[in-house]
Amino acid sequence: MPTRSISQHCTKLQEKFTAQ
Repeated sequence: MPTRSISQHCTKLQEKFTAQ
């Protein structure tokens, strides 16, 4: 299971939301 991939995706999404 690509757990790490999902974790990275979540972090990137959160960073985008925080940037706004």
